[in-house]
Amino acid sequence: MCLKLHPQLIGRSSRIRMLEQLVLYMRQNGAWIASCEEVARYVLAQNGKGACQNAVAE
Repeated sequence: MCLKLHPQLIGRSSRIRMLEQLVLYMRQNGAWIASCEEVARYVLAQNGKGACQNAVAE
């Protein structure tokens, strides 16, 4: 799941606290919290660069 948050929507203190609670809950239950770069590196490590090049070509 990819969660993107717009600063104008999430930038209020009550919403930040709710987001913090959500992230804490997710981490406690085994969720992997990663940046886009970390996910890309993981996919490359698991599938190799050729798999990504083939997906783009299709």
